[in-house]
Amino acid sequence: MTAPGTDELTPAPTRRHAHGRRHLTPWWVWLLVIGAYVALGQYAYLHIWTGGITHSIVYCGCSDQAQEVWFLRWVPFAVGHSLNPLFSTWINYPAGANLMVNTSMPVLGLVAAPLTWLFGPVVSYNLLLSLMFPASALGAFVLFRRWTHKNGLSFLGGLIYGFSPFILAQGYGHLFLGFAPIAPLAILVLDEIVIRQRGRSIRWGVLLGVLLALQLGISAEIVAMIGVFGAGGIIVLAVTNFRAVRSHLAFALRGFVATGVTVVVLAGYPLWMMLFGPQHTTGAVQRPFSLGYQADLLGSVLPTVNQWLRFGSWTDKANTFSLGRGENGTYLGVTMILLLVGLAIRYRRDGRVLFFAFLSFVAWILSLGHDLRVNGHTYFAIHLPYLILVHLPLLASVFAHRIAFCTALFTTVLFVVGLNRAIDDGVFRRSAVTRWLFISLVGVALVPLVPDFPYPWIAQTNVPAYFSNPAHPSIPVGSVVLTYPFPDPPGNSSMLWQAEADFHFKMVGGYVYVPAPGTNAPQIESQGLTATTFTRLYAGLVVTRTASLRRQLRTEWREEGVQRILFAPRGANPDDALAFLRWAIGTPPTTASGGVIIWNV
Repeated sequence: MTAPGTDELTPAPTRRHAHGRRHLTPWWVWLLVIGAYVALGQYAYLHIWTGGITHSIVYCGCSDQAQEVWFLRWVPFAVGHSLNPLFSTWINYPAGANLMVNTSMPVLGLVAAPLTWLFGPVVSYNLLLSLMFPASALGAFVLFRRWTHKNGLSFLGGLIYGFSPFILAQGYGHLFLGFAPIAPLAILVLDEIVIRQRGRSIRWGVLLGVLLALQLGISAEIVAMIGVFGAGGIIVLAVTNFRAVRSHLAFALRGFVATGVTVVVLAGYPLWMMLFGPQHTTGAVQRPFSLGYQADLLGSVLPTVNQWLRFGSWTDKANTFSLGRGENGTYLGVTMILLLVGLAIRYRRDGRVLFFAFLSFVAWILSLGHDLRVNGHTYFAIHLPYLILVHLPLLASVFAHRIAFCTALFTTVLFVVGLNRAIDDGVFRRSAVTRWLFISLVGVALVPLVPDFPYPWIAQTNVPAYFSNPAHPSIPVGSVVLTYPFPDPPGNSSMLWQAEADFHFKMVGGYVYVPAPGTNAPQIESQGLTATTFTRLYAGLVVTRTASLRRQLRTEWREEGVQRILFAPRGANPDDALAFLRWAIGTPPTTASGGVIIWNV
């Protein structure tokens, strides 16, 4: 499908293709590419390997990290015990939690199940984190190798996308966002369905459906982005290539019908669980209009501490954008932006270059959120297009600053197709000065994107030894347990304990999103009196001891079916917390073992 007077969106066939022979990549090239990507990914988490992969974890054994380890352990546990992998009453007991509403990654949990069974969920989590870079890079390599037939350029494109600032930021623990090989493959398949239209349309449609179903099982947020930009991109192509729509329509329709059927078959139940299942929620999972969830205008030009090349106080400022270094993945660099603009202008008649330049700009604008934010200051009078996007069905929970994922993907595609066009135009066959000037420009654009590996923020999980004992003699299997700290972020380390204990017990509360009482609006399960009291104790705040408070706590424990209370010395003042529990329970502990004090209730 082409616009009159412009080049095709897809590359012209090489001479080898023109004679009907497939341009296959030798096996040793694949081996070298995969080996290089994997080696870099492992180096990123070098300190986890040296610190002990079974008990080291990025950042902390709490918050999102503990939650994701829990999710990875639940899937093989549920499968092994004939339970629903998408719903659990082992957390937030007795109501349970709809895991499709949360970032539960059932596909990754299933893939890593053998590792989890053999070595535990922390090992699976660490290995998946280290593999998210090479997996994402390899997905991009497949796309670029098919489009350019140049191994070196495709390898470089895979590096830029797979180790992009966005994925670097998610490397602090957001496995569900950083493990992203499917999006570039979806672009490849969409290209086959809408543009190239070779082979059987149904085959490509089924493949796209499989990719979308897999992506839903990793991140619903990225599925939503693929849907928005996929549909939007197709509309743009149809409008700008109106004369070619009729000749391409039948093939595309057959392909998309096959996609829809495949998604229903493979992902129909997970989608039903997410939208209508028990404990489902409606509306934004987190506040879409929170200023923390949008990109800063300067975020694309100021590197965070995640980059090797930094700029002193400017980097310190960039570390505060979009909730900090673990979320701010908007960086592109001034030199890369200038190179991309130059390529877009120079090859504006190339349909692919122009198309992905347009998508890159749209994604960047949407990532800025609803009101313009510059250097930490918000200009509420300047409204941006994200205001429209956030009101569309199923898109209310797509955080603006995470649309930088699409910016990273589309700018990488623009970079690769632009360089491919320059190479095909003979830039390397010109004078030595031109050749080295071109190489220097590309190098200057790429150097600011070099990551600062390995990650320095590695911690010990600090799981009490008690939970490593497979017998857990003080707790009968399936007992309902209340823990201190309460499993509410950032003190939700007890979720990690439960996962390491192979779900020997059920747990009151949890860092999961559930419907608020009387509504389907989402909230973190931390609203009860016990949660409030334990959270204050964890923070070191004073809790006034009254007979009424003790009576209400005991009533809440009885209603929730609590059979055991487990205490581990954590938080700002664990001695005060222990004294409070002794007072509230009213009896001495039943036992103490492996760093845990236990009461029978």
